[in-house]
Amino acid sequence: MSDKIKIVSLNCNGCRNTEVMAQEIATLQPDILLVQEAELTPLGTPYSVRELARQLGMFHAYAPELELQEGTGAALAILSRFPLNDIERVELPRYQRWFRPRERISLLATVDSPLGLVRVANVHLDTRISAGDRFRQLGPVIDRLDSSHLPAILGGDFNSSDVRWLGRLFPLPFVEHQAKTLEEDLKIYDFFSPLVKTGATHRQYPFKLDWIFIRGLSIDTGSVTPISFSDHHAVVCRCSK
Repeated sequence: MSDKIKIVSLNCNGCRNTEVMAQEIATLQPDILLVQEAELTPLGTPYSVRELARQLGMFHAYAPELELQEGTGAALAILSRFPLNDIERVELPRYQRWFRPRERISLLATVDSPLGLVRVANVHLDTRISAGDRFRQLGPVIDRLDSSHLPAILGGDFNSSDVRWLGRLFPLPFVEHQAKTLEEDLKIYDFFSPLVKTGATHRQYPFKLDWIFIRGLSIDTGSVTPISFSDHHAVVCRCSK
């Protein structure tokens, strides 16, 4: 059994073609896969997540946001080659927004990995908020990870664009460096990422929106890989005990 695990995080942009998704994701060989904007069927059941997990041969956990309409793609999933336990859906602080207001959540699970038990959190944070509000939105997740007393993986779409928002309405590009601030804030809680110098994670915008942070494990490598079916790139981290 390998003494390393590979974590991949990807905003799938609501993609429903599980064959295309599985084929491309399989080339990354993830041991743990964090998915944001997972597709929903009209009944709100995780067809695509379940089918993707079947094709990849992985366990899965799934959590939708509460305020949903078919086609929003507003759901999170954790897929793993190893058993998942203690699955928890956590509501995050909600901020008033003028456009596309939505609830934000986190999905947590304990992975019984070759490195031992690891607590994993998948997040998809708000867009039109400041760096301070972004870190406060992470508060309940950090609290859950702290209380587990386990090595932790925190990943997902943090929407950490280098934009300051005035009244959550007017963007001031490159005035606020949210990616750098996020990294520095999480260091206080002993979370570190190998993705600091890997560049943008979005196809159109020059921002580092997607991250994987590790605590209590040794970080080996990190990389960013373009994905054909999404406007986000996949972020990849390999770690060991």
